[in-house]
Amino acid sequence: MSDTIIMPALAASACADGNAAAFLGGVLEAAVDVAVIATDQRGCITYFSLGAERLLDVHAEEQLGRPAAALFRWPLEAPPRTTEPDISVFETLTGAERDDEPARADCLSRGPDGSWRRLHLRVSRLLVAGEAAGHVCVAFEVIESARQQGCLQKGEQALCDSEAHFRQLFYDHDAVMMLVDPHSGTIADANPSAERFYGYPREAMVGMPLSRINILSQDELADKYRSAFSKEQNSFIFRHRLASGDSRLVEVHSSPVSRHGRSLLFSIIHDVTARRAAEHALHLQQQHLSAVIESFQGGVLVEDNQGKVLLANQSFCDMFTLDQKPAELPGRDGRECAVAISSQFAAPKHFLNSIDRVVSRHRLVSGEQLAMADGRTLERDHVPILLDGVYSGLLWIYRDITKRKQQQEELFLLATTDALTGVANRRTFMLRLSEECARFRRNGVPASLLMLDIDHFKSVNDIHGHAAGDRALKSVVDLCGQSLRTTDTLGRLGGEEFAVLLPACPEKNARDVAEALRLAILSHVLWHEGVPMQLTVSIGVAAFAAEHADGESVLLMADRALYEAKQAGRNRVRVFSGTI
Repeated sequence: MSDTIIMPALAASACADGNAAAFLGGVLEAAVDVAVIATDQRGCITYFSLGAERLLDVHAEEQLGRPAAALFRWPLEAPPRTTEPDISVFETLTGAERDDEPARADCLSRGPDGSWRRLHLRVSRLLVAGEAAGHVCVAFEVIESARQQGCLQKGEQALCDSEAHFRQLFYDHDAVMMLVDPHSGTIADANPSAERFYGYPREAMVGMPLSRINILSQDELADKYRSAFSKEQNSFIFRHRLASGDSRLVEVHSSPVSRHGRSLLFSIIHDVTARRAAEHALHLQQQHLSAVIESFQGGVLVEDNQGKVLLANQSFCDMFTLDQKPAELPGRDGRECAVAISSQFAAPKHFLNSIDRVVSRHRLVSGEQLAMADGRTLERDHVPILLDGVYSGLLWIYRDITKRKQQQEELFLLATTDALTGVANRRTFMLRLSEECARFRRNGVPASLLMLDIDHFKSVNDIHGHAAGDRALKSVVDLCGQSLRTTDTLGRLGGEEFAVLLPACPEKNARDVAEALRLAILSHVLWHEGVPMQLTVSIGVAAFAAEHADGESVLLMADRALYEAKQAGRNRVRVFSGTI
């Protein structure tokens, strides 16, 4: 067959009156066993012969203007000769034919009885007056051998089964599905679930521009079609409009398919409006939680039930001078993190053991104080995380309480010591005296009490001033401290009066201690502004007795002995010997 049909030559050979068109038409109509189809440059049918009607079982008037590609499909046993499997036989051949010879291929087409028949298709260029006017397709039935007929029948059955399976999948599935024509941008078909979701009947949806339900423009949609058709991207998030006017956020999965010779996009649509709203709410919650944790005045570390770090804040990294940022810690083993910071604690092994202990118990532990090697003090809380009663992880909170602890110690000193001399104040001394009396009553271990008073202290203030008096009080305390044991308690009861509690010290030893204190103070010269001051003290001694084993009684006995020492001329020691 010639590739180029030249109309003037055909006319000259046919008849003398020049009716070439009539002659050509008669020739083509007489070929009833051969299908002759002409198309324009766009592939749309412009001529459809009687042979084509008979062979393809369609009417010519129905096919004029329609794409020729829809009439033929590839045989199942022979894959398309193209890298795009959804390109039709016609499209492949029109792209493959050359000027010197037509393109040809075997294909399938529906017969009059609805069965598939094998055709041989040849496609040539059509030139009119030297200009390309389209293509001419010539198709005729291939007579098959018995074996080939059997293969064809199997192929036909496979096609039928495939078609039935697709229809069942498409029309009976609960998922929203559509077939989209990417060339026209219209909906080619929609299943009942799509009707219910969008609120349009199928008749209204078929042929509807997709831009009517998709808020994107036609140009933007065309880009998405190209991405899906080339399989560069198959999943999209769109906002679709419903017939009611509402809009829904949808996730669309699109893949190219071939249906009845048409290249379409098979799309499955999932409504993700609620899911995205929940994800957004969860994201906001996570942001709020992260903001709270980040602004928390302390180091925070959260672990899952496998001991893996979920999150940490910047304060945690700063507190333990970690090189990593909070974002780098999730996924690390919590135990490894503990080992990495253990060297910063005063007792690393104790720190690690305490972690193992509290983690294994899954109980709330708060207010644990941990000493650091650099002198800081940290307070730690361990909070197990339970979801529906099931252990799901834990929360560590570390706070630097160094300043708070210092303030507490300062407050404690203010409450328990004398502000001027630093020894126990009256309240603290009386508390310790009561404790020692209780111990004496339980165990019978001897103990004694000294009452000490600076002689003529008023004269020191009057002659040298109150600053000198303060120095005298401090000097007496220093001298006593040099002679007393660490177990002894020196307290200022008021003014120039002091008391010394001597645990495990019988009366004789207590008298010796008192005498040593008196001599130490007597032998010390205190200078104030270049003027020497000689201080002396009077001391009363009282030993604990079974019949007077309470603090007030012991204090009264020592006070009586002190009074006797003063009455005897001061600068001396007297031991209580009598009754009260």
